[in-house]
Amino acid sequence: AIETMFNPDLTETIPSYDSRNVEPVLLPAKIPLLLMQGAEGIAVGMATRILPHNFIELLEAEIAILEERPFTILPDFLTGGVMDASEYAKGRGKIKLRVKLDVADPKTIVIRDICYGTTTESLIRSIDEAAKRGKLKIESINDYTAEKVEIEIRMPRGVYAQDLEEALYAYTECEVSLSSQMVVIKDNLPIETDVDEILRSNVERLQYYLRRELEIERDTLSEKIFQKTLEQIFIENRLYKKIEDIKSYDKIHATVEASLEPFHKKLLRIPTYDDRERLLNIPIRRISRFDIEKNQEEIAALGDQLAQVEKELKNIKKVAIRYLQALIKKYEKE
Repeated sequence: AIETMFNPDLTETIPSYDSRNVEPVLLPAKIPLLLMQGAEGIAVGMATRILPHNFIELLEAEIAILEERPFTILPDFLTGGVMDASEYAKGRGKIKLRVKLDVADPKTIVIRDICYGTTTESLIRSIDEAAKRGKLKIESINDYTAEKVEIEIRMPRGVYAQDLEEALYAYTECEVSLSSQMVVIKDNLPIETDVDEILRSNVERLQYYLRRELEIERDTLSEKIFQKTLEQIFIENRLYKKIEDIKSYDKIHATVEASLEPFHKKLLRIPTYDDRERLLNIPIRRISRFDIEKNQEEIAALGDQLAQVEKELKNIKKVAIRYLQALIKKYEKE
């Protein structure tokens, strides 16, 4: 989250409820968080249910969008299970989920995964209720879940695992159907959309945020070059000598302003009052030890960085692809 959702330079803020602090209007998220985490909500006359998706698969789909390649994205669940997404319809349809059943022996079934939206408690309760209704026969059910899900079902005499599987899927939470309805807020209005459109919108937003970050970096580098160049002109041409005998502070500023005019062509912009103030605050020791050659090397290095930023600004699509690939490399094994 810190890496992909927080940037004080890009975050619009408003006063907090007591006006003592500020809080963000929204976070500049560079990842498709809505699809990654999923969401559910109900309002008057409308509802939304967005299923969670795999983080790495979402990033790979965004790269496909940037490279103008076809892609398919389907839900993914931390709870595991087996999914039938043939009717998903880009988030406008439904999916079916089943638990993973492991037949330990002919008389024992072990559930290793559960369906999204259920718990081990609700699953066991659904099996007990189905047994009470006579829909299936079990001898015992034991929950050994710790770090991983492990629910053991033992069958009575005359009942075998293959007889119980279909009944578990038909009458318990071993199989669930999840409908997906993608209603989101866009431009302060609710709209119905799909996975592909949300991803494309996120790709556009990612490029916008990356461009703004590069523009901020460009302006910062330009300002550093300007300040170093201005300082060198002031010291190298001994412009400070012209104000040694002047007593009026306003006249000192006017003199410095006039003495800098011949050098305006070498500067990225015309110096302001604050710029001149910084020059006047340079300590004598720093002036006497000023290394012109080192300063020029630093300006050249900043110029190289600035040229690289300008180059990246001209091809923001490649920058976005490189950014997504770096996230995949960093997080694909986590």
